[in-house]
Amino acid sequence: MKTWLRLNSILGPAALIAIFSTGCAHLAIDKNGSWTGPLPQPVTVKEAARGERPWYGKAVVPFAITLISGSRTGLEYNEGRDLRPAEYVKGIPWVGWVTLPYFCWESLSKKPMQRVANQKKMDSRRQRKYEAIIKRLEQDGRAHEANYLKAHNPFDPATHPPNPLARIPQKNLDGLWGNTKTLWVELAIGHRNSLERIESRGVRKLEYWHPLLLTRIWEAFEAGAGRRMEDVAEQERLDERWLPKSAQAAAEHNKPQP
Repeated sequence: MKTWLRLNSILGPAALIAIFSTGCAHLAIDKNGSWTGPLPQPVTVKEAARGERPWYGKAVVPFAITLISGSRTGLEYNEGRDLRPAEYVKGIPWVGWVTLPYFCWESLSKKPMQRVANQKKMDSRRQRKYEAIIKRLEQDGRAHEANYLKAHNPFDPATHPPNPLARIPQKNLDGLWGNTKTLWVELAIGHRNSLERIESRGVRKLEYWHPLLLTRIWEAFEAGAGRRMEDVAEQERLDERWLPKSAQAAAEHNKPQP
């Protein structure tokens, strides 16, 4: 614990300076809000929603914010999700502990990560890109693709996660056991892990060992190397973890009553 606090006090100020100096990524959007970059054929939701990292913050910033501000922050920064003010405060040595009650309340309130991101404008970088691509598609006469992107907007909590069947059963969120598990994920692993668990995104095997400093450093190196959270979720099938339990719950619900 002393080693971690010492590391936090050394890296904290440097990380915060690096974070505040990054600004926003350059996006290929003109003054009219239209996308000026190349459009793939066809445009997928994943490609349209993928954020762009500033060239001057590709390694140091995601590495630092993972160590200082918590799990998944660096991996999601790489895909265009910024930090909110409370997460900046969390990175301040000694002072950051004041955010703990607020984060616990947020998790126990069952707020999904996407709703928090929308309220705090954490996805503004990649959302601007997404909307600009829709506008460009409409200008190019590709209304069918534009309407598809509108209908599958990943910044809308109702469409996340992509597989609506892979929902965490409500009984796993409510009650004494559900709330205890939520608090354990919040305190032992990370705040974003807790909010994304409400969206049915599972916990990585690596993240179960986050109370140990070495696994957090490993994730920081992953983020510094440019890895994205969406790639991790796809490779480790994090968005499908609850699919069997959801199917079982649906079968029990639809079972004819005697």
